[in-house]
Amino acid sequence: MLQWQQHFSNSILAKGREYFRAGRVRDLEKIDSTYFADVCGTYRYHVIITLSGDRVSNMECSCPCAEHGERCKHMAAVLYAIQAELSPVARMATVDRKQPQAAQTRKKVSPFYRPQAGEYRYFDLSRILSHYTIYEETYQKAQRLLAAGISGFTPQTGYLSGSGNRGMVCSVSVTFKGVRNSKECTATIDRNGIVSNTCGCPGCGAYYFGFLRTDSNERELCEHSAALFLLMDEYLKTHDDGDTTDYDAVRMIRSFRRKTEANLRSSDESTENSPEETKEIRLEPRLTKTFDGLELSFRIGTDKLYVVRNMTELVNAVENGERLES
Repeated sequence: MLQWQQHFSNSILAKGREYFRAGRVRDLEKIDSTYFADVCGTYRYHVIITLSGDRVSNMECSCPCAEHGERCKHMAAVLYAIQAELSPVARMATVDRKQPQAAQTRKKVSPFYRPQAGEYRYFDLSRILSHYTIYEETYQKAQRLLAAGISGFTPQTGYLSGSGNRGMVCSVSVTFKGVRNSKECTATIDRNGIVSNTCGCPGCGAYYFGFLRTDSNERELCEHSAALFLLMDEYLKTHDDGDTTDYDAVRMIRSFRRKTEANLRSSDESTENSPEETKEIRLEPRLTKTFDGLELSFRIGTDKLYVVRNMTELVNAVENGERLES
């Protein structure tokens, strides 16, 4: 059995155990006999633990206490995580057995609006957050945070250009007045999931990340992120501006609009004696039923329509005034 607790005071052990139970130990990785992990405290600290048999031969942490030669709670938290990984019995020992069994059973809740049958909602948080967990006590804390007041709630919808995500996203940020020294909590979602989520509340086990990764590997939202998503859910009930038009299609529509407006202005300025012949350009969408579902394609042209094989290439050519070979 791993021997290590004698290196720490009782108070540091208690704080380390609390950090471990709260899921603050992240990205635990073993290389040979050395473990690497991050611990989220006031900041994100890096911890290195080296084992020699069943004993600890070296401990390092990037926190100020460790830099002054002290054995810190972050080291203890990582050692609890290592112990739990090495021994299922030790994992069970970290559960507070003084609590009645009923108190250890936590109820999960799904507080987000579920669209009715036939109701269209692009950003459906009940589906988007289906892989994240909110417990009843977390939900109650989130409600109290909202009741204490917020500031800087700024929702926006748009596109993340230059990234792998080409669909529309919704981004929100908020500061909670009831949290001392709170920074902004932020979240960005697309229609399939969370693109990014940060918690700006110091002392939260989910600081920076917005969720806790527990022993069962579930993603548990902290009360601050839960409150943020509750705000977003209320906003989206009346402001769901999302649609399935992707970024390239939006660029194409805007480009055609600009060129059409420019042609109209040029036509108005021309004289009646030198009319310029114009042709109408048709853009025809086509839905094809496939084995996996529906497939969308486009044809474009004047007298003859051509299949658009690369939408991004077409948009770039239109914006740059270039010709494309059929």
